[in-house]
Amino acid sequence: MIQNPKISVVIPVYNVAKYIERCARSLMEQTLQEAQYIFVNDCSTDNSYEMLQSVIHEYPQRKEQVEIYTNETNAGSATTRNNGLLHVRGEYLMFLDADDWFDTDALENVYSFIKWGNLDICYSDTISEYGDGNQIVTKQPEYNSLEETQRAMLRINISTQPCNKAYRWEFVKKTGEKFVDGADMAEDKSLNIRLFLKAKKISYYTGEPFYHYNLENENSISHFQENEAKLRKNFCASKMNYEAIEKTIKALGLEEKYAEELLLLQLATRGYLLKLCTKKSLHEWMSLYPSSNKEIFRQNYSLKNKILLWLLSIGFWYPYYYLNK
Repeated sequence: MIQNPKISVVIPVYNVAKYIERCARSLMEQTLQEAQYIFVNDCSTDNSYEMLQSVIHEYPQRKEQVEIYTNETNAGSATTRNNGLLHVRGEYLMFLDADDWFDTDALENVYSFIKWGNLDICYSDTISEYGDGNQIVTKQPEYNSLEETQRAMLRINISTQPCNKAYRWEFVKKTGEKFVDGADMAEDKSLNIRLFLKAKKISYYTGEPFYHYNLENENSISHFQENEAKLRKNFCASKMNYEAIEKTIKALGLEEKYAEELLLLQLATRGYLLKLCTKKSLHEWMSLYPSSNKEIFRQNYSLKNKILLWLLSIGFWYPYYYLNK
């Protein structure tokens, strides 16, 4: 077991046999030597675990840096990441999804940047990888002040992915914030908003993007079939994650300062009920967070949807239901 690692990386693993080799190799071949790799197997039903073990066996010099844990039951991404956090010993923390990968100099470069800046958090551009080999770099905005950066995260103008960020571990521990256990929708958004609001020093990473986001994996959460049960579960999880944000904002005494941002988050949370588009869910939408109705006409919706949502907000549910069913 490596002592005093510079960076700990938490990697949840679930049914990624097709991709885990590339992910693991990108970590085993990092130029930074003082790293801790925490893999948490969420009861995979394929041979992800065996594939991971096989790759690690090829890098005996990394053996002391790798720790593999297995959940007792399938717990989902939020709880799996939290289980990984229990074992972090690094000065800084990063996350990586097991179907994605880092450039091999990522940890060394990010460590130098965040350490030199004495930052609580840094965030970077991302590289989206498509199955046909195409790449698209998504640029992240840079802001002149901490307050601008925090407000941008609240408005989701900064990517909420955890894998393009690094966090000072002592800062994260002191906040007491973590993923909301069992809430696997909007969990990244929720945690990053809460951490950004509590951070004292955040910066945009000025180096080359290092995080490769795999858009080929059909097992990822973004590719799941959205049946009624799944949509209902996503709504409940999103609501739990919104409530965690609201709780933090209230604890910090920032309700008035970020009143508009809270309304925007409420409106987004209600959106999962619209996807369900049942009579029951539309009536739930009408009664949940009604004060966020004022944000409908400020959004980048089509005029048709704005009118339908406005009608829904004043109790006329059937136009939305019949035109979207």
